[in-house]
Amino acid sequence: IHFARTGSDAGAREKRPSLSEMSAKVTRASVAREEVEAAGAYTKLLVAGALSATVASVDDNVVSLQRVPLEHYSDCLRSGEWLAALRTPSDPKALGRVAGELIRFVTVSDNPDPLTREGLPHAARQLILRQRGVLDLVLAAAEAPLTAAGAEGAGSEPSVPSKAQQELSRSASSMATGALSSSVKEMKRALTLCMVLFRHLLRGHDANKDYAMRFVPRLQLMLGLGIRSAGALTEVFLENESVLKLVTDKHVAKFISLIREVGRQARYTKFLTVLCQCGGLPIRVNQWRICKMLVHEAPELLTSLKLEAGRVLVSGDRQYFPVLGQVGGSMELVEWLGHCPCGDNVRYF
Repeated sequence: IHFARTGSDAGAREKRPSLSEMSAKVTRASVAREEVEAAGAYTKLLVAGALSATVASVDDNVVSLQRVPLEHYSDCLRSGEWLAALRTPSDPKALGRVAGELIRFVTVSDNPDPLTREGLPHAARQLILRQRGVLDLVLAAAEAPLTAAGAEGAGSEPSVPSKAQQELSRSASSMATGALSSSVKEMKRALTLCMVLFRHLLRGHDANKDYAMRFVPRLQLMLGLGIRSAGALTEVFLENESVLKLVTDKHVAKFISLIREVGRQARYTKFLTVLCQCGGLPIRVNQWRICKMLVHEAPELLTSLKLEAGRVLVSGDRQYFPVLGQVGGSMELVEWLGHCPCGDNVRYF
């Protein structure tokens, strides 16, 4: 039951349905229920209306009932079990297991692996989980091990990063050497699943994306750790015009610094690409901002092409493109493509 208090002014009374109208809805729902039960179907009624109350004597307290599918009712019950586990995760393994189950819950796919599962988003379940606070809980659960030392609270950058955060930061760097300890590997998997779940809760769901805008500063603090927080942050802005208009220089500067410090990874440039358009239409203020801050002020992070004697040559800064530095700073395009990294990062170029 959703309670709402309306004012006693005329405008509020005009918008409020009359008692007879609401009573008619209740009657229709009751009749529909009787018809379904008579036919042998099994369905349940959930309260989904609003109770409005004011000090004005002309207003009436009303409540409406809406018949919903049994599947919706069952989903509400199932989500309650996961909420308790997210509030007090016993260990990273348990957290990862719950996050994996929720990923499978909100997506429609034959792939059972939550790390690679994509498929189609389940909009009704996305809404249920957001309304029950799963976005808040999963982000808080992911922050907990990263703010264990020196943090002043959720969403604040610790003065002294936790040991786990330092290890994750080192492992995410393109220059990283050495293996992670088994405990940190388990934690990294759990945090990665949390970020994957966060992204799936937003896919194609504008209302959830608008709600998630409040988490952008906290997601930014988790960038550069190799736990796919860039993908979660990208999803907040993807094809969401109202949010794209709120982009600031700080958002762009953070990703440019990651390209400079962590490495030339495709997920960072994908975020900048997402900021430039919505629904096939340009977001000109963001295009101008990225051109200014990346192309004009940080050209060393990009390669350049030039035509010379019928050959296409690639050139770039020797510090950020070591392969080019080994051959004098430039090479033919065909040869350069043979040296490009494999996997996802090839899309950076």
